[in-house]
Amino acid sequence: MGMKHRHDMPPFSKFFHLTASVDQDIFLSMDAVKGYVYRLKTNEGQAAVFKRWAGMNRFVWNMALGLQKRARDEEQAPIFYVEMASFLPHWKKDPFPWLAEGVAETYQQTLRDLDAAWKKCVREGAGAPRFKKRGRCRESFRFPQGFVFEGNRVRLPKIGWVGFFKSREMRGEARNITVFERAGKWYMSVCCKAEVPEPVHPSVSVVGLDLGVARFATLSDGSFIRPMNPLRAAEKALARAQRKYARTQKGSHRREKARLRIAKLQASIADARRDFLHKTSTELCKKHAGIILEDLRIRNMSASAKGTIEEPGRNVKAKSGLNKSILDQGWHAFRLMLEYKMRMFGGSVHVVNPAYTSQTCGNCGCVDAESRKSQSQFL
Repeated sequence: MGMKHRHDMPPFSKFFHLTASVDQDIFLSMDAVKGYVYRLKTNEGQAAVFKRWAGMNRFVWNMALGLQKRARDEEQAPIFYVEMASFLPHWKKDPFPWLAEGVAETYQQTLRDLDAAWKKCVREGAGAPRFKKRGRCRESFRFPQGFVFEGNRVRLPKIGWVGFFKSREMRGEARNITVFERAGKWYMSVCCKAEVPEPVHPSVSVVGLDLGVARFATLSDGSFIRPMNPLRAAEKALARAQRKYARTQKGSHRREKARLRIAKLQASIADARRDFLHKTSTELCKKHAGIILEDLRIRNMSASAKGTIEEPGRNVKAKSGLNKSILDQGWHAFRLMLEYKMRMFGGSVHVVNPAYTSQTCGNCGCVDAESRKSQSQFL
């Protein structure tokens, strides 16, 4: 350990000794579940109905969540889906007869989502479900049945035919449709299930991938991918829109107009980031049969450095800028895309513990903290 190991290799060589252990499991067939998102061609009447129905489903969620939390506070048994769904007919008769305007199946789906979230909270220690506030949550509802497709239009229960922009063909059987609002426009997400042959990746290449801020991704083959930073590009316009929103009066038309402006900017940022991540992940999955990633704890990496009054943090402004850059990259979404796309292409994604990987020699496995002189130089 006293003698430093010098090798003619880039710093991302820390992955070299890991790539030889990747294998692939081959099966005959599998069930593929995929979602397709289309923008709906709604008129004013249909959009108004969708907005009311979304509000009704939000109300059902909040009512059921209130009952769950009261049962917990009173140390009673949790109210599971079957019992909770039995309350719906009574709610529609009295005291909320206006709930009968909506579709009962959408309320049931809302209760199923709440039931799943509550069980995850109890069994896995996840965060407790929260009440939904109008304007602070995604307006949505889901149809599990009763819909019919015909060309570039869909017939929805209690509303009839609605056109949509059919940007691509759907594969498989449509299992459910989720209608949601985004930046003033209405969309539908169609969940399809199809049985497809188990893919076998045509390549045998395995690559290590190191995510970063200065470079979005550095690969063990010597190549790298430049970051896009969509939030940084629209940061000034977004700040102006938020200042304008802050100067408007609550409940005014100008406030709603300013809110939509912010929503459109945020949607544009998210679309640009998603497009970049999709294109990058697809290219990597097509080229390589195996990808090695660090199991990064992004929440810990992007935690605030403010500290407390007794123990204030240091370099708070610099850490805040770093946190913003980390979150702007979309590392978690990128990892999820790599994982499901690798399954589609027949490859695999392996994650490793990031501890000491930057100080480990890729050839001999020697760990020496002094060997890493800088981010770009390994001795």
